[in-house]
Amino acid sequence: MTVRKLPIVVLAMLVGGCTTTAVPTAAATRNASTQPASPAPLSTLTAPTSLPTPRPTPTPVLAAPCPDIDSPSLFEFTEADPACFPGDILLSGWLSGPPAIGWEGPHVEPAWLYYPMKGGVMLWSVVPEGEDPGCPPPGPVQCASIFLHVAPGSGVEIGALYRWTQVVGHIHDPAAATCHFEYPDEPHDNPWGTFPDIEARAQCDLNFVVTRVGEVADG
Repeated sequence: MTVRKLPIVVLAMLVGGCTTTAVPTAAATRNASTQPASPAPLSTLTAPTSLPTPRPTPTPVLAAPCPDIDSPSLFEFTEADPACFPGDILLSGWLSGPPAIGWEGPHVEPAWLYYPMKGGVMLWSVVPEGEDPGCPPPGPVQCASIFLHVAPGSGVEIGALYRWTQVVGHIHDPAAATCHFEYPDEPHDNPWGTFPDIEARAQCDLNFVVTRVGEVADG
């Protein structure tokens, strides 16, 4: 599993006995591994019609072409330039937990947008394997995953794990502009130093905020 990195708060992900240093992002927890095709999307939700499919012009300049559909696959979403997704989109996947994780660094607020939900709810493009969830052996379907975030007071409920579902949501949440580091009152309790808030805001901006959860059925 690979992620878009920020150089500040460190996420130690222990998968299969190996340790990597990374920060989870909505568009970034992904892996080139694959498995046999998973069941088709299992929701009656329809893709938002307001999402523009052409590449934004004249700016920003995108690093790669945008997917030409309103509901990209989870792998397409994680691989695309974040500028491709200015509004709500529809994503399908398997709800599960993350690999073993641990956090280091100064605290960030608003915590709901920066950190994973309690228990670390993730949406996977395939059914992860093992007690410490991870991508299965290579197959015809590319493996990707993202953390899901829910705004307090939104009324959105993710529901039970270990099922196929669809979610509507977005990156670039307006609350990302308020993300900032908070430090202990006592200097000796802060071994990390201080960091520019723009780095916390950049991470928050990429995290996926769920606004609706679709109906589900057995895969």
